[in-house]
Amino acid sequence: MISFSINLKDVAHSCIVTSKRWCFKESYIEPFAHQSLESFAITNGRQYLFVVRERNSQEVIKTNENQALRNVCDTEFYQIKKSLTKWSLHYISLLIDKSTITIHTGKWGVAPIYLVESKNTLRGHWNPKEHYKNLSSFQLDKELVSHYLITYYRPYSKKTIFPEMHRLTERSVAQWKGKGTLEIIYPPSVEQPFAKELKPNADVIGMFKEILYHSMKRWVHDDTKTISAELSSGLDSGIVSILASSLISGKLQTYGLLVMDEYKEAQISRRDELITKFGYKDTSIDIEGFLPFSENSYRVTNAEMVPWEGCYHAAFNHLLSLTQQKKDNVLFTGFGGDELFFPYWDEMDEVDKKSYISNAHLSRDKVPLFIKNDLYETYSDTVNSIKRAPKSLMSDSSIEAVAYGSPVYLTNNIWPVSPYCTPELINFCRSLPFSWRKNRRLQREFLTQHGCSRKISHPKQSEDFGPVMSHALQQSSIKVDNLFKNSCLADMGYIEPKRFISAYHKHINNRQRSKYSNIDFYTVIALEYTMYSLFTKQNENLVMI
Repeated sequence: MISFSINLKDVAHSCIVTSKRWCFKESYIEPFAHQSLESFAITNGRQYLFVVRERNSQEVIKTNENQALRNVCDTEFYQIKKSLTKWSLHYISLLIDKSTITIHTGKWGVAPIYLVESKNTLRGHWNPKEHYKNLSSFQLDKELVSHYLITYYRPYSKKTIFPEMHRLTERSVAQWKGKGTLEIIYPPSVEQPFAKELKPNADVIGMFKEILYHSMKRWVHDDTKTISAELSSGLDSGIVSILASSLISGKLQTYGLLVMDEYKEAQISRRDELITKFGYKDTSIDIEGFLPFSENSYRVTNAEMVPWEGCYHAAFNHLLSLTQQKKDNVLFTGFGGDELFFPYWDEMDEVDKKSYISNAHLSRDKVPLFIKNDLYETYSDTVNSIKRAPKSLMSDSSIEAVAYGSPVYLTNNIWPVSPYCTPELINFCRSLPFSWRKNRRLQREFLTQHGCSRKISHPKQSEDFGPVMSHALQQSSIKVDNLFKNSCLADMGYIEPKRFISAYHKHINNRQRSKYSNIDFYTVIALEYTMYSLFTKQNENLVMI
């Protein structure tokens, strides 16, 4: 939502407002320009407060409040500052008070700010790869590397895999008073809902629809030109698209990635039913044209690999570039839908509990031999102690999806909206008796009630990205061989490169007999490409200097 570069020596100068930024000499603060957001700044003569927040169509704003820079009295300054914590949607605020910078963030988790200290300057950006050129070291956090390579775990935390780069997690506060003083203060954990009994004759589907519908309305304004929705063919995106179409007078524009092999035909059939029944205008692309590590992956060709981003960002990036061409500005996602209906521990059967426990701490024999023993020991020693942000109302996987997925949307000037992450909806769904959450009964009955066939409400198989990863690994063998001739991960002592290449070729030549999974290889290749990206951006910076 915001990017900046601030040197404390500069803030003694007057603030200059340009068409895009607030500037103090060489320092600047730049809000992300989008019709879904509003930005303003105020000063009382001693302090400056800069704010970027999501617009809420159901909140009335004073006509003078959103001026670029406004002089106010002390009382109004503190009232506005205090009121931000009650803003119903997401926000970022940056306070300059003499020699102290304080940054607050809201509870939705979208587009988190990544922070880097460099030469007495604090830099912040919503796109982590923008910081690659500012990192002074190529070192990685060994603890986070161990969990990433062994389990693909990417904890939502103020720490990132780059020790110099920090993430401002939801509701957190960052404070900085000059070189080497950056501190990120976590908020308390949010009290979690629990299953309750329903009142007699409760209209569960009606309440679910009303909460979700009114939440989505908050992002639709009188001047909103277009809205669109992702449409995979699953329960989550299907429901969101149905409600999104009811928010506008014209046809809803939908977008989808088509999977591969035996899953593709059924996915197309389900999407076609939804498109025809609800009158969507649809755009879809075949994901096979944008496989991870392929020539069409901007993350590889542009040296922009970020390890905690999703495996299929290249395909999403191309799909989102089409939304930009159509000038779609707001895109509803299905992030967080699955998690609303997860069972609580005491609702799980013994098989699921045993599976969860066995995967919580992998023994050495379940970890690929190309992972060095020392790295495995780091993983094993920190399984129960690895730090992550305090508990949000959103599930861990939901907030990770929202936070890590944001840059690819913003890069294409799309504001992503994830209505399943609405606090009221989370509290409602997580409080339902298990009978309504089990097997996602609520969503299936919603779709049935809206006239969808059983192939949508009760599909025999959902879309699966497994074949996509298999094809990606099989088609990248030459690149992978070249990539690991001089492996940074090997130099750091994390992997055995010869063992990795040998296991990789055995896996892609006969996956049925391989004892490893696709993700075992993806994580290593992705992290090696991350190091390649880091070196490339650093060298570009040297050329510029």
